[in-house]
Amino acid sequence: MGTIPEYSATVIEVISAAKETKLFRLKLSESSPPFHFTVGQFISIFIEEKVFRAYSIASSSKKLPLIELCVKIIPGGKGSEHLDHLAPGDVITFRGPFGSCVLKDLQKSKIFIAGGTGIAPIKAFVDELKEERFGGEEELLYGVRTPEYAVYTDEFKNLSSDHFRWILCASDMEKNDSEKYPRYPTDVLQKYPPEYFRDKEVYVCGPPPLVKETIHILTEEKNFPKEYIFTEAY
Repeated sequence: MGTIPEYSATVIEVISAAKETKLFRLKLSESSPPFHFTVGQFISIFIEEKVFRAYSIASSSKKLPLIELCVKIIPGGKGSEHLDHLAPGDVITFRGPFGSCVLKDLQKSKIFIAGGTGIAPIKAFVDELKEERFGGEEELLYGVRTPEYAVYTDEFKNLSSDHFRWILCASDMEKNDSEKYPRYPTDVLQKYPPEYFRDKEVYVCGPPPLVKETIHILTEEKNFPKEYIFTEAY
């Protein structure tokens, strides 16, 4: 087996984008080997000796040599604490790309379902499709605890059109706000009739319970073919 190539990138910007979440904007070093990826893939960042952590790329491949990461900062987590201390000018080392949860058919309409920072690859999907002028009609169901945990909300609002719509779901809202926000993306799926899903692809990125429940609803209740469901569990 050959040596796994390593790449370096300089931190350009760090943004506190939402509660517990930061965006890291990186620029690939000119001295690194050529780097290419397909939206939906992730990189593995060097933290310390023999320790790497995986993070999905949240930007379109057309933005290279710029890369954006959307990271949940977990107290005590080796990866997130390492990134949390980064500042503009710092350099990271990573391997990749990895992962096979990528866009399959650019012309088919899609339902994207994200939970927490599972929004990262979904944001890359949406950006890529936007640049391709949306071959179909795209819908995003984005689940967080409360709106303060949501990232990219302005981008999604500005993108809303006949070809793209998004629904923010918030599981921990007070009772008087629950009508404004569905609790979970799966609650929204439950309301759609089986024919709503016809000729579509579904992409799910988030916690394993969200992925499992989505697959159950689609395959067992909506008679949706499992081969058109593409997942990445976080």
